[in-house]
Amino acid sequence: MDPNKDGNTNDGIDGMRLDVAEHVPLGFWRDFRKFVRSVNPEFYLVGENWWTQWPDEMMDPGPWVKGDIFDAVMHYQWYKVARGYFAQPEDKVDIQQFKSGMDSLFQKFPEYTKRSMMNLISSHDSPRFIQSFLNLNKYKFNCKPQEDSSYKTYSPDGVTLHKAKLLLLHQFTFVGSPHIWNGDEMGMTGADDPDNRKPLTWPDINFEPETQSDFSDYTYSEQPVFNASVFQFYQSIIKLRCSSKAFSNGNYEFENISDENNILAYYRSSDDEKFLIIFNNNENKTSIRLPINIVGYEVVFAYRFIKKESGKLIDFPPYSAVVFKITE
Repeated sequence: MDPNKDGNTNDGIDGMRLDVAEHVPLGFWRDFRKFVRSVNPEFYLVGENWWTQWPDEMMDPGPWVKGDIFDAVMHYQWYKVARGYFAQPEDKVDIQQFKSGMDSLFQKFPEYTKRSMMNLISSHDSPRFIQSFLNLNKYKFNCKPQEDSSYKTYSPDGVTLHKAKLLLLHQFTFVGSPHIWNGDEMGMTGADDPDNRKPLTWPDINFEPETQSDFSDYTYSEQPVFNASVFQFYQSIIKLRCSSKAFSNGNYEFENISDENNILAYYRSSDDEKFLIIFNNNENKTSIRLPINIVGYEVVFAYRFIKKESGKLIDFPPYSAVVFKITE
């Protein structure tokens, strides 16, 4: 924090992630916060608070983010709901459950805490993001070949990758602070620990072919490579998020555009900008009518979407998304 103890914290770290924080008494963390803030008043503290009863009941982070302990927690709760909608796994959720789930997670927090929550899709303690979309088991349950011999550890098919990219766009346009587990941006595969800790696939390094686990009931062989397409997609959504404070600091509001077709839509807005983000997370094309109060808009980001209008209707291809900037 202040390695040479000269009172200047610019040469120190800016924050800490605190492992299995729920195993330590709250009183200790209150004293800990007071100490670190006495050294650096801007120091960021994020705690890990995960399970009340694994694998079905996740912990309420509320007691740790009241302003006297942590600034945020690792928001596994957000990912469980988001994966439930975009991947449609065993513990899937529909559009109404998604909306109510997100409101339940975020509306209990003050604005600062909402924006600081560490929205992560994978980590050193969970399967690689892309693997949790390829395998539709319950979240964080039987997620490696040692636990389920049919658990797939190879690269995803095209449809799975489309769904995964929709969730990434959601992550970078929604409330909270997006987190990237190093290697996800390279398109790396990997089941739960230790597969999620494989060497990073840097583009200038050649790897030997990867094969199935000794525990797997299938066989495969593929070359681990740096996935430039996934990397470029990450670059594009990071650029989008950085283009407007509405994505990082703005409010959110769900829009009921086509709930009957399981279409997700929400606004992100700041004092001077407003965006509408729409996802067609379905295998079929869907025609959507924009809200009547939207007169002018422009496309600022699109995934598998080409604007085609028929009257007031806009066609959305399967597994597509668009970000509209509302101009009037």
